[in-house]
Amino acid sequence: MPTKLLAVGGSRKVARRVEKPVLDHFVGSFNSGKATFAAQLSAKRDDFDLRLTLHMRDNYTIEYARLNPDTMAVPTMEIDDMVFTDSYDMVVYLMDNYPGAGDKAAIDAGRRAQMLEFVHFAKDWDEYMYTYGHMGEQTSEMANGIRLAHLRQNLAKVLDEKPEDKDFLVDAYVKKIANVQTMKRAQVNGEQKTADLQANISQLHSVLARGSELLEQTGCPFPF
Repeated sequence: MPTKLLAVGGSRKVARRVEKPVLDHFVGSFNSGKATFAAQLSAKRDDFDLRLTLHMRDNYTIEYARLNPDTMAVPTMEIDDMVFTDSYDMVVYLMDNYPGAGDKAAIDAGRRAQMLEFVHFAKDWDEYMYTYGHMGEQTSEMANGIRLAHLRQNLAKVLDEKPEDKDFLVDAYVKKIANVQTMKRAQVNGEQKTADLQANISQLHSVLARGSELLEQTGCPFPF
């Protein structure tokens, strides 16, 4: 498979503990969908503050760059004394610390490892290649142009205002701009893009086929 185009997130422990979990998300993002779904299945579902973050604008502000310098994207989850910038880490943390009724039933049935195996299998699929590959070069170029405009505006603001964490912020913005440039190059129409998109679609079909297998094994409406 081609290298994933999106930046990879992670998790970190912070000094401030939040009383209510916060999830920054965007409805058009597959990765946001994973995190939002996990939040709604968890025992914390009624406590979550789900914050709509306008993709390609709100996630490039200086405040958001401080919160999520890893990907400067959605989703981002603040819970307890942790900040998560990768949807897979969010799923695992919620399942282990705040499992909902469904997770508890699957874990009690000895299917925790199987759940994580499927989630890990699905996470390797590149949502960006699928979405922007289907858009075509002209449309994806426009979307990435909007990204770069907002990133450069906020980087200029950091350089002008010189906050105490200037070097940290500059590094985060430079890395994100470089990542967008990589994504732009991968969207150029031609044989390589066609091959990468076809490989991406084949991988998605594999994920869906694995889900169908799990449904057949359980004999119920859900894999777990």
